[in-house]
Amino acid sequence: MKKTVILTVFLLALAAVRSYSSPGVVNNGSYSSVGVVNNGAQTVHFTAAYQNLIGGFFTCAGERISKTTPKPFTKDSEDCTMTDLSTFPPGTYVGDPNFIVNGVPYSWSSDYDARTANLVTLIVTDNGDGTGHVAIVAYY
Repeated sequence: MKKTVILTVFLLALAAVRSYSSPGVVNNGSYSSVGVVNNGAQTVHFTAAYQNLIGGFFTCAGERISKTTPKPFTKDSEDCTMTDLSTFPPGTYVGDPNFIVNGVPYSWSSDYDARTANLVTLIVTDNGDGTGHVAIVAYY
């Protein structure tokens, strides 16, 4: 009897946890919702592929993190592969909101919704095969 009661309590607790933590999945084109976290933040995965003004062709995947309370922010964190290191050489670029590449000022627009970043950090590395990797963290 005692084992049955403990097993029943365990199964009820497991069901409660699963129903509370199961994120809904929304598929809207290349975007999909990953879930809502208990602290009020929502994370959405996105992908993008496009010809960029610097760095040639970009293929990217990232997350948009939005939090409303108690300290609201909107942040994109993404990784991209680019095809032209000559126009976007390896290095760290910080924009507040503008950053300089080869003497030319640029601003970063979100690959999620095209908003212009207030603050962005881009870290460009050489993949060794003629392409580059760009790690991007941007706040809006």
